[in-house]
Amino acid sequence: MNNMKYTPSINIEQSGFEQQNYIVTQNALGVVGKIVSSFNTGIHSFNIIGSYGTGKSNFLLALEHSLVNESQILISNNGQFNGFHKFRFYKIVGDYTSLHTLLMDHLPFTRATNNLFENLEELLAATELDGEFVFIVIDEFGKLLEYAAKNNPEKELYLFQKFTEFINDQKRNVILLTTLHQNFNSYAHTLTEVQRQEWNKVKGRFQEIVFNEPVEQLLYLAARRIKQAPRKRLNKYFKKLYELAIDTKFASPSINFDTASSLYPMDLFAAQALTMSIQRYGQNERTLFSFLEATGDGSLQSFGEMPFSTFSLADIYDYDIYNFYSYLSEVNADSALWTGIKVAIERVESLFDENEVKNAVKLVKAIGIINLFGNAGVHFSKADLSLYAKYALDIEFPEMLIDLLNRHKIIRYAEYKSQYMLFEGTDVDIEGELLKASGVVPRSSDVVDKLLANFNLPIEFANAAYFQNGTPRYFEYVISEQPIKRQPQNEVDGYINLIFNETLTLDKIKSATADVEEAIIYAYFKHVDQIIDHVWMLDKLAYVQNVIDSSDKVAQREIKSLMLHERSLLNANVLDVLYNYNEEVAWIYRGQEVVVASKTTFNKWLSQICEEVYSATPIFINEMVNKHKPSGTMSAARVNLLSRLLEYSSDPNLGFEDNKFPPEKTIFMTLLKNTGIHRKYLGAYELREPQDSSFKALWDSCEAFLESSKEKPRKLGELIHIFKSRPFKLKQGVIDLWLPIYLIIKKNEYSLYSDQGIFIPNINREVLDILQKTPSNYQIKAFNVEGVKLDLFNRYREALSLSQDDEFTTASLIETIRPFLVFYKKLNKYTKQTKRLKKTTLLFRDVLAVAKDPEKTFFEDLPHALGFKDTDIASNSEVLKSYVELLQNAIRDLRSCYVSLINRLENTLNSALKLKSMEFSIYKQELEERYSCIKTYLLTERQKAILTRIISKTTDRTTWYQSLAYIILDKQLENLLDEEEVYLMDNLVHSFKELDKFIDVSSLDFKSEDDFMRFELISNQGAMTPQIIRLDQSRAEKAKRIEKRINDLLSGDNEVDAYALLSILKKRLGDE
Repeated sequence: MNNMKYTPSINIEQSGFEQQNYIVTQNALGVVGKIVSSFNTGIHSFNIIGSYGTGKSNFLLALEHSLVNESQILISNNGQFNGFHKFRFYKIVGDYTSLHTLLMDHLPFTRATNNLFENLEELLAATELDGEFVFIVIDEFGKLLEYAAKNNPEKELYLFQKFTEFINDQKRNVILLTTLHQNFNSYAHTLTEVQRQEWNKVKGRFQEIVFNEPVEQLLYLAARRIKQAPRKRLNKYFKKLYELAIDTKFASPSINFDTASSLYPMDLFAAQALTMSIQRYGQNERTLFSFLEATGDGSLQSFGEMPFSTFSLADIYDYDIYNFYSYLSEVNADSALWTGIKVAIERVESLFDENEVKNAVKLVKAIGIINLFGNAGVHFSKADLSLYAKYALDIEFPEMLIDLLNRHKIIRYAEYKSQYMLFEGTDVDIEGELLKASGVVPRSSDVVDKLLANFNLPIEFANAAYFQNGTPRYFEYVISEQPIKRQPQNEVDGYINLIFNETLTLDKIKSATADVEEAIIYAYFKHVDQIIDHVWMLDKLAYVQNVIDSSDKVAQREIKSLMLHERSLLNANVLDVLYNYNEEVAWIYRGQEVVVASKTTFNKWLSQICEEVYSATPIFINEMVNKHKPSGTMSAARVNLLSRLLEYSSDPNLGFEDNKFPPEKTIFMTLLKNTGIHRKYLGAYELREPQDSSFKALWDSCEAFLESSKEKPRKLGELIHIFKSRPFKLKQGVIDLWLPIYLIIKKNEYSLYSDQGIFIPNINREVLDILQKTPSNYQIKAFNVEGVKLDLFNRYREALSLSQDDEFTTASLIETIRPFLVFYKKLNKYTKQTKRLKKTTLLFRDVLAVAKDPEKTFFEDLPHALGFKDTDIASNSEVLKSYVELLQNAIRDLRSCYVSLINRLENTLNSALKLKSMEFSIYKQELEERYSCIKTYLLTERQKAILTRIISKTTDRTTWYQSLAYIILDKQLENLLDEEEVYLMDNLVHSFKELDKFIDVSSLDFKSEDDFMRFELISNQGAMTPQIIRLDQSRAEKAKRIEKRINDLLSGDNEVDAYALLSILKKRLGDE
């Protein structure tokens, strides 16, 4: 009778720790080591992530026992936790509820208040008085995350954020440990994009630690946790099967026979495959341990073994198909292999005799599972497969069955893998083709390009540097033949340069990299020849792939499988060597070889390098801003914050409401308030230099840049380059905030110019928006106003009745020179281009026209253009008075220039038309009365337009003349050129004179059918009075008949004929 007993899952609130049953593993010790080392770099919150049944809960109890009971099971306390020697564990099992509710219900708060953080503060203060360091442990933390994702996520996530911020305060003696069964983001699939961003904030406040026991350790744990009565082993070859699993490298030699025996009747092959399949496909609480304790059909306990059978690889196939069917039915990384097994079984069932099918299917299942879960080093010869088939699958003559499967091309022995593979069949001799390729494809030592094509190495993250300073630091792998020397750009802060070169020695690399100051680590591979061999094999496979028939899908698939296998071997020779941190790779930094013993050591080293190379980076902990590409939400928050800085800088909290926390308020608190940039000074809140010492180097660098721009403007792009380089290497999100904030703080000490060189008098939201898009093109110039210049400035302000100041600022400059710069910008085009001005006014205007630097314009260009020396102006009050009068006269001239043009037009019109008054309103009325009688149907379109403007109800003189000028010039009056003024005046007078001619005609009593003509005649004998001839219809017809007879008598000489006709008119109609 099998009396198997299984230790059930643990409730950390209720279960006691059984030290005698706990097995210390390297994984558990490694997790403790990460907690301790991370805590000492400033991290207080941890997420321990591992699948069901890996022992996370028991690990938490063991950690408590080690520290509280000083059992030293996992750790020997030597003051690693801020020197404390007493510990208090608050253990909570997570539930589907609010974090606030869970903590309020489970933590022993003494006061009846609903303020969670006041309660926590009081609890920690009390434990500290007792000399105790606190661990808050929340098992099954995923249930809280599930609740947060589905119930008012904004509120819940804000609480998570505040809670982790509270815990992570380095002044507090507390650690938060939580456990999850899957990655943090797995619980966020129902959230919106904005909510996901908040979710990532919470995730970023935890240090994630993977709790991942290796297969051999899980088997060892299972064997130790299962207590069973001895079970008689019917299979006398069980040990031989154990030895076969070790010899073929399917299982680790660290698994001893006692462990394997405890799992009987499941052989070690099956135990290894079962554990890996549960890890790979398992969900919920289906674990190795739940399988071992299960009863009923298909369970291990109900399995009836025979002398030549075990719970085998074939049984594992059946178990996986039954328990993981839904997962295996979907597309996954192993889909092709599972499909291959299914197809092979179907082929066996269709090709084999009935008495052969059962054993053949078992053998196919076993081979398929080996293909699925065997690593790259597994080798399985015909003898090995036969032995397993005989003693685990109860197949009496396995060699014959293997040959039969081989002949039907259901399986084949792959020499390159040294094991049997499921196979659909092809006539191509791949091994023979590879042998031929060896004589064609050269073995090249130039492998860099090939390695680049085969590896997509991850970005390495410097954890400690990030948690200490808030700036994420990323190291990028670079593969090359020679050591690289380049400055990290954009998001990359450093390089891990993997060097593959058979001819390069370690000493040469040390020498070549001794002077490299950037954050570059060099990894020198000592055994490049093996790597070159694998690359050569990949080249040969690519050659064979091209020469064999592309329509032979089986062969092509086999080639691809070979390539995958070869790449896995290449991975082992590159990545495994790289990440094992053994003597096969030498690590060099700044010409010195460094010993790297582990991944933890390596990551600490990355952070140390960041601290050294980027020593001046300020401490700014805000993960949503301190990054290379802030989100759209953060970009909007930046704009909102800068707007508040411009409008509410004198408000203690920039006008933010106390009970609301928009993203811009978080930035304000972390970047401005906590650093002392926004603080009370001389009784008022304002923006000043930071008080946080970590910002000093950055501030000093900005100050030095500004000082260097006194003599010559400098592009802001140069300052941004400083920000992006050693020793700062700020992230773009921080630069986007820091640059405008600094410009706002120092706004009174420089002049700013756009990318067109135009002076920008004020920093406002529009300017900041444009500056954000193309900051590199803008220039800045610090004021350099001292001595004589300052005297001149104050004397001039005194002359303008403005207050004097000991300090030259943008505000005082703008106040002083605004009458010039603003006035010139408002001048119309005529005033800006006419030459009909005094010489001094022209000189004054020309200086303003090209002015870019207000300081230079004021102190140099204007005085020199007008013939003054700045020293004379500053020292002699009479000279200053003359200079000021000259400037004021020039302004008056320019202001009245356009008005003078209108005056000249008015005088010309008055003189020509002999108007009774020079007053516009009076002569305008006179003109309206004179011309209002004209019948418009007598006029041309141009004359109609002139008349319409004359009699319009406009009361503005300038507008009236502009409207008339537009008809004559066909353009605006302000666009008038000096040489066009006479033309305008002549045509203006002529237009009025033309209208005068229609006054008499319009006064006659015409009938609509009447014809009339008006004419005047001038000869050498004098002028004839203008005449109007009017005929009714009958007389007009008579006139036309006479016209026809006269026309017949004309000579054909137009001038002679015209003279004769005009002479007749003169005699007939001339003055008596």
